[in-house]
Amino acid sequence: IALADGSVLVTGGSDASFNQLNSAEHLPLGAMATWQDAGNMQVARSNHTMTLLDDGRVLIAGGMSGMTNGTIQIESSAEVFSNTLGRADFSIVSSMGQPRVNHTAHWLPAQGKVMVIGGYDVSVYGEGGVLVLRNSTNSTKFFDPNLEGGEGGWEEAPSMNLPRAEHASALLDDGRILVIGGWDESGSAARSAEVYDPSDEKWTLIENIGDGLVGRRAAALGNGRVVTSGGFAGEMATATTAVFDPDAFSASVSMNEVRGYHSLTRLPGNKLLATGGTVQAGGALAIVDGFKSAEIYEAGAPASTSGGGTTVQPDGPDGWVDNHKILTTSDGKTQINDMAALSDGSLVVAGGI
Repeated sequence: IALADGSVLVTGGSDASFNQLNSAEHLPLGAMATWQDAGNMQVARSNHTMTLLDDGRVLIAGGMSGMTNGTIQIESSAEVFSNTLGRADFSIVSSMGQPRVNHTAHWLPAQGKVMVIGGYDVSVYGEGGVLVLRNSTNSTKFFDPNLEGGEGGWEEAPSMNLPRAEHASALLDDGRILVIGGWDESGSAARSAEVYDPSDEKWTLIENIGDGLVGRRAAALGNGRVVTSGGFAGEMATATTAVFDPDAFSASVSMNEVRGYHSLTRLPGNKLLATGGTVQAGGALAIVDGFKSAEIYEAGAPASTSGGGTTVQPDGPDGWVDNHKILTTSDGKTQINDMAALSDGSLVVAGGI
């Protein structure tokens, strides 16, 4: 995550043996900067969320923290990172009250709070004895950084219309939150979206948006629209792209590569960068065939290029520009990676499988 001073913080995750980590690293702003030790979280965790607060601290919430008695330990704990006078510190705050993993979280400027959205809250043994995450939830929670003497605390928040986990979500320019797809309570991919409006604190359901998708990504363009791309409608990823503007979806030009569980980050000038991802899902917790290509979505791009040729866009001025020979991650194949946009216009891509 990009911090208020333009530097980058990376926390937790899993190592090569899929053991959860509590370590953190910090990358200062600058072309010659190198990664530095940022201490340890109070709880080892992966698949958690990190959200920048308006006071410069970072809220770290939920995730999975390892195996306990043969089941995945899903965290209800949360902690806050602060870096005062160059001293990094992780402090436990009050519990969310409900464990959750593969959720999303956004800072709501109008309310001065973080909203934590959906996720799974239990793990079970599925068919063949494979350990899987189950019981997606429709619950949301507010984190108010001013509660509990300024340490921050949790409040109840309006529930979504449907349970969702591994969904996509994005903060709209007008302060609303868009949530798309995800696994529902029956283990099916939701064919719906919904929008949270902080002005009345209500969720509005948008049904029948097309294929149910998980591992999709969404990001605001900066011109009032949100772009959603990729994801899985079954075991294979899709290249489909749609635009939400301002209360409905419309189809846009597909990506040059199929990809799901990729990163999608806003660039200056009403552009988005998609990196990495995977093309095939090999089970509930097994995702294979990550790759390192990247492509840019441009608002107003004249054409979408692929493989040295040009394909004229059929349905609008926006499009994907395939620069995969230039825009590649530095090493190996990456999916489920993290990407942070820096104040100087550059980006940092970290980790992945």
